[in-house]
Amino acid sequence: VSGSNLTGACKLVFKVARNAVNDSLFIDSDVPELLVDALGKVNPTAEGNNVVHAYANVKKVNVYISN
Repeated sequence: VSGSNLTGACKLVFKVARNAVNDSLFIDSDVPELLVDALGKVNPTAEGNNVVHAYANVKKVNVYISN
């Protein structure tokens, strides 16, 4: 996934992650691994917006898993 598809996916994950009711969706899935994998494939100079959204998602999911 790249470009506008990655942006859309990251924005969707971010919106879902904002609601604490959805915490179990992230804890009981491979979403954190997928986000980290996506970050590794993004060119930060060409797709800076995607990097910001993906990093925000990783940080948010990491907080949920840590608690």
